[in-house]
Amino acid sequence: MGALQKISKPIIYLALMSLCIYLAQAMQTATFGMLAVAVLFLGAWLFYAFAFGLDFRACLVFSTFFFVKPFIPTFYVVLVLLAFSLLTQYYQERRKLLWPYPLATAILVATAFYGLIRSRAPGSALPYFFSTAIVPTLLFICFANSKIDAKLFDLWVRLIVYINVFLAFIGVIVALLNPTKRLGSLWITAMTINGFYLMGLFFAIALGIREKDKNKSLLWYLGAVIIFLGMVYTYTRMALLAVFFGFFLMMLKMKRFRLIGIIILLLIPLLIPASMLERVQSTFSFDMSIFIRLFAWYHALRQISLHPFFGIGISTWETWYRGVVPFSFLYAEHPHNLFLRIFVEIGVFGFISYFWIIYRVLKDFRNNVVKRSQEPYYWVIYIGVLSLLFSCLTDIFIQQYSISLAFWTCLAFMYMLSRQQIADNEDT
Repeated sequence: MGALQKISKPIIYLALMSLCIYLAQAMQTATFGMLAVAVLFLGAWLFYAFAFGLDFRACLVFSTFFFVKPFIPTFYVVLVLLAFSLLTQYYQERRKLLWPYPLATAILVATAFYGLIRSRAPGSALPYFFSTAIVPTLLFICFANSKIDAKLFDLWVRLIVYINVFLAFIGVIVALLNPTKRLGSLWITAMTINGFYLMGLFFAIALGIREKDKNKSLLWYLGAVIIFLGMVYTYTRMALLAVFFGFFLMMLKMKRFRLIGIIILLLIPLLIPASMLERVQSTFSFDMSIFIRLFAWYHALRQISLHPFFGIGISTWETWYRGVVPFSFLYAEHPHNLFLRIFVEIGVFGFISYFWIIYRVLKDFRNNVVKRSQEPYYWVIYIGVLSLLFSCLTDIFIQQYSISLAFWTCLAFMYMLSRQQIADNEDT
């Protein structure tokens, strides 16, 4: 571990250099509109920084605006801003640089980078490389070297819910105006936004349970209903199943929620407009997408058996699979399973590192925060993350650049709150 700590700076600098190289390449292919959005986002941050400072906490709060309308250029701008705030703070305070999970993150970055250079589709592979390896590594390092507390986490959760309600409200209006189309509010992909909706839904319920004022609590629950309607209008089957999965866990773990949960489940059909009932019912009936997924899973397992150690490369599936499927309608852009995709792309070492980090963070958060605090608020947050992982059984939500930032930020908060709880227990 000591050797890893010594090489932590060069690895961080290498990651930043690779980010800069990608930005330089992206500048050559990006459209004027995308560059304009990135420049406007950076300009907004400059005004924000003059008002609230350059520290990581302020930058983290500002980064939540990225979720209003995610773009790849703004995604990289956010990463640059977070890294810049970390370096600024580091050189000002001159403290020892802390690096959580150094072995796991080093293996993850190494295997992902090896998967990147072996990719047959480097253009589409780069965002997945950053969302898979750089985002978690950078966020954990930023959080470990910054002053993070429960109040900042609560503020971040509230901002995520505000943005979710805003997007869901617009999404419902857009869906009513375009009943035959599948539109995801302001986001480009309707399916991807469901992962963000899923986090916002459970965050809103958590805030409603925690709020002592009944009127304010009802407002949070109303926000949860609006977010759920936004999910319904994008009709992603697995996201809706993940909601029921989360409700089941809440009824199982929280006695006070059992009656409320049953009532909510019974009222859900009444909350869905008649024009949408047929759409929701169709998601639970057999269609060709189920066969497409099963076919993709079969070939993903075959590739894992053929390339178990380092995988086939990030996004290589996109081009390789076109030559495998006998008919074009069976084509799938990815294996439609996060666990299979990670294994297929970066192999067993990257797979173990990636999911070990997730497992370790969730385990520590459950043992050191959820159980010891006995607050339903943290239980629901924890269940929300589990529900998002459950939804990844047929999708890759947390590997999408727009969701990865929210997911790993939440896990970084969980990591810090768990460490603070351990420190408080040692002091007493």
